Amino acid sequence: MDTYKLNSLKKLGFTFWQERKANKSFSEEDVTFYKCKNEVLFCFSTGELKAKNDIDFDKFLISLCLPFSSFQRDRVELKEIESLENFRLVLLFGVTKKTLLNDFRIKDCTLLEFEGIANLLNNPDLKQSLWLDIKEYSSFI
Repeated sequence: MDTYKLNSLKKLGFTFWQERKANKSFSEEDVTFYKCKNEVLFCFSTGELKAKNDIDFDKFLISLCLPFSSFQRDRVELKEIESLENFRLVLLFGVTKKTLLNDFRIKDCTLLEFEGIANLLNNPDLKQSLWLDIKEYSSFI
């Protein structure tokens, strides 16, 4: 439909659906992303991170990166992300797979979903499950 007719109909009170963008990116308000070794992506719920102590989280993040890379400088915070195609492993902390599946096309990428950080750090069984999964998948990266 040409813009003249569209504008005329809008003036008469008609409303139209807007096309959904193919690649929707999360904003910093929803999810905080960190990448490690350019192949591993960590996704954290931003609301949960604000409630945690920065020093505790930094130690936790360093320990998460160690099995994948021995260098601390390899971990980088990403403000937003457009695609998951470059990552082989994505670890979700307090973020659901459904959220990512709705907004990204996921190919050849392994998604591991875990409890939020607060629950994870306070429950030894959840910690053990996390480290066993990381140990299993770190050998493939």
